[in-house]
Amino acid sequence: MKLALFSIWLLLAVSSPAWGQGTTEGLLAHHMAFLASEYAKQNGGLAPSSWSDLEAPIGRPLDQDFGQILPTKRYALLSRPLSLPPPHDGELLVITRRPFRAASFHQTIFGVHDGLRERGRYIMYRNKKGEYTAAYVAEAYVQEAFRGFESLLPAPDNESLRPHEVRARRRAIISWGVIALIVTAFLARRVLRRALHSTVAPDKAGNTWDY
Repeated sequence: MKLALFSIWLLLAVSSPAWGQGTTEGLLAHHMAFLASEYAKQNGGLAPSSWSDLEAPIGRPLDQDFGQILPTKRYALLSRPLSLPPPHDGELLVITRRPFRAASFHQTIFGVHDGLRERGRYIMYRNKKGEYTAAYVAEAYVQEAFRGFESLLPAPDNESLRPHEVRARRRAIISWGVIALIVTAFLARRVLRRALHSTVAPDKAGNTWDY
């Protein structure tokens, strides 16, 4: 019983709800929104239509500032804006080329660890107020947005898994392996106890004999 309770405790310890989203990729998405806003201010309200447009306000490649992500490889800047359905009503400008599981922070009894959110993509868009902003959306939302405009959906990139995805998957495998080992040990102990108990039978006088 104690081992079973410990297994449940360990499961809760390694798999608690996410409480934050302040990741490098999230910062990149909002940074691109800021650059788009600056470009629009400098060009009579025009939206950026190329990476050079988006990088113009800082005068250097985004890949230089975000080398771990490589925005120009993992993201696509649409040649023309795409109308977004609710709740992100507006015009889509930039989107992750393929769905992935973004990082999020998890608070556990062992400290703060990064985990994985549901599959989705980061988008950068201009809302109905004319403001440039960014969000992480589920893949189902992306498919809904591109329904009827499938040809505009960017081709997937060929980049490897993001470092946080590799770390989270490795940690999940180890964590579930430990839990499986504990549960297996607990069940094996119960089976052994039952087997030992079944070999001992009392006689009419209350004595026990091993068979």
